[in-house]
Amino acid sequence: MTKGIARAIARYGLAVTVEHGGTQTGSRALLQPIRRERTEEPFEPTPLGAAERRAWRYLGAADTPIAQGDRVRCGERSFRARRAEAVCAGREIAYHWAVLLPEEDA
Repeated sequence: MTKGIARAIARYGLAVTVEHGGTQTGSRALLQPIRRERTEEPFEPTPLGAAERRAWRYLGAADTPIAQGDRVRCGERSFRARRAEAVCAGREIAYHWAVLLPEEDA
């Protein structure tokens, strides 16, 4: 099971940099926007333009830890982990899961 998840992340994941424990690690991760409610608009008007309100789901490689407060960069975007944990299959870490907020909202 863990090898299948690792292959999916390696093949379909985006290039990310995770800043964890004072180090930066390049990796790959699957990122998906999360809508809190079906009727919710993904953007909120502000004096400086539209601000994104969505949180993002992060599924990352087993060998790249992430914790609450860590920064994740993907292209020009920067996020902070609001919640994070390792997901295990038996005694082995299968992948890392997190909820990310755009850095300006974190």
